[in-house]
Amino acid sequence: MKRIKNTSSELSPESDDRILVADDNAVMRKKLVMELTNNAFTVVGQARSGVEALRLAQRDNPSLMLLDLDMPLMEGLSTLRRLQEVCPNLPVLVYSMLNASVYSYRCLRLGARGYIRKSDGLSLIVSAVSQVLQGQMLFLSHPTGEASDELSDDEIIVLRCLVRGGNIDSIAAALMISAAEAAQLHQRLNAKLSLFTHQELIHFGKGLTLS
Repeated sequence: MKRIKNTSSELSPESDDRILVADDNAVMRKKLVMELTNNAFTVVGQARSGVEALRLAQRDNPSLMLLDLDMPLMEGLSTLRRLQEVCPNLPVLVYSMLNASVYSYRCLRLGARGYIRKSDGLSLIVSAVSQVLQGQMLFLSHPTGEASDELSDDEIIVLRCLVRGGNIDSIAAALMISAAEAAQLHQRLNAKLSLFTHQELIHFGKGLTLS
């Protein structure tokens, strides 16, 4: 991953950059808003789900969206895909606790401008926001060759929904498809991974989580 410089002290106090924060964790949103505001950014909205993030992105015309991947109603990967349709010019910086070696390259393919870890800390997240707004890309350079590389984005989203305790209905909502289509996707994933129980899928999905 490209090294992130700590450039927050170089931000102009007259910055007009408008940031939309999308994270279902209220404590994390509050910390991010405070850090961004202290570094001269304007936070124009806070979204608690992918669905809300799409709505606010279209309504508030932000300069950049700071997007957590692991959210309810619509997973981050699905949100990224929809953003390419409704707000194709909006820079998106993904920050997540999920395994960067699994998710970073997928986010790049779906149009994000960067992927950083929440564990990098608030100051480096703000620095990354500044760098992405300046046109830089912050990513792992290539896929890892792991088994997860063989899964489609939709299949990864199914796993994330299951790990969060979701069911066929939540998978359908996350992917904006019918329950019947979600059930078929679930079955195909079982067969593809040669896993035959719900718990086995969840266990496999949890293995894709930690960085």
